[in-house]
Amino acid sequence: MALSVAPIQDIEDLRAAVNDGSRHVQKTYFTFLLVSIYIAIIIVSTTHEQLLRGRDVTPPFLSVGMAIVWFYFIFPCLFLPLHLNLIIQYYLLSQKIHEMNKIDPNTDKPGSGLLFHTSLFTQSMIGTFRDGTRKVFFEPLVYYSSAVLPILLLFFGLIKFLPYHSEPITWLHRVSISLDLIMVWFFWVKIIQEEGQLKIWWDDFWGRISPEKSKMGRSNRAAAAVNFFLSLLLILFSVLVTTIPDESQSIEPVSQYFEDNWSWFTRNLDLHEKTLVEKEPPPKSSRRSSQSPAETKRKPLKKHVATRNWSRGLIFSAAIYATPIFIGQNSPSPIFGEPTFNKRI
Repeated sequence: MALSVAPIQDIEDLRAAVNDGSRHVQKTYFTFLLVSIYIAIIIVSTTHEQLLRGRDVTPPFLSVGMAIVWFYFIFPCLFLPLHLNLIIQYYLLSQKIHEMNKIDPNTDKPGSGLLFHTSLFTQSMIGTFRDGTRKVFFEPLVYYSSAVLPILLLFFGLIKFLPYHSEPITWLHRVSISLDLIMVWFFWVKIIQEEGQLKIWWDDFWGRISPEKSKMGRSNRAAAAVNFFLSLLLILFSVLVTTIPDESQSIEPVSQYFEDNWSWFTRNLDLHEKTLVEKEPPPKSSRRSSQSPAETKRKPLKKHVATRNWSRGLIFSAAIYATPIFIGQNSPSPIFGEPTFNKRI
């Protein structure tokens, strides 16, 4: 059921309500835009090495860092409600603007936007008269920055995190993209339509309304058809093509084609020519230079031990020679045979 706004005869009060709502919407819009830019910077700066090491990042409005895997888990869960809040604020403000266009005849005149707040959304919606600036700049800027780019940001986050091969988080990104598209289609139709009813817009899209009552021209029907086709294509691409290798629903030939021909589409960690250790190993030059300092310190110890063993051998040999002399027997020496002397001198 569409939101019904009671007719307000006092145009000044309604204009004040529109301006107050425009100020609030503008603050919400810039807050959402700053958060989106911050998230986009983190996503763009994410590397495969960061995913492998699990390094920390600092999310918006938080002074503490969190692991990058947790960021990709929390980011769609928080971003989707923020986007929903912005679209709902647009919808509530649009009902006031549509009512203002009905009761104030001055909104159809050129320059009527000067009486209202400078919010881009308000300036693109107020009055039925659309000059070149509103059509070329205001309306596309509001639509693409508030409806299209947030969905593309979710999709870009899915592609960046895909090489980590976490199936639950990957499905979380896919579901977020689908829900965001459904939300945008549901509320944006209500925003641009005065009645705020999906059935009327749907009948007008298929030409079931007489040309006299129709508010959708051929160009609007063509734009709506292209947007619907691209939305459906994005959902199918995120579920069937942007997949972890060997996923059950994956169309592997198509995924492999994009991976081979598009550098931004990777399904596996690419760590070629990356140094994954803190310090590089020393270069191999010579055997002497490759010896560690501990081995160099042990060299004098080995020399000392060898000298000590050699002197002990001389003492032992001399003892064997002198044994028959001091014993005074004719027994042969166990090593050198018969003794040379048979008595003590």
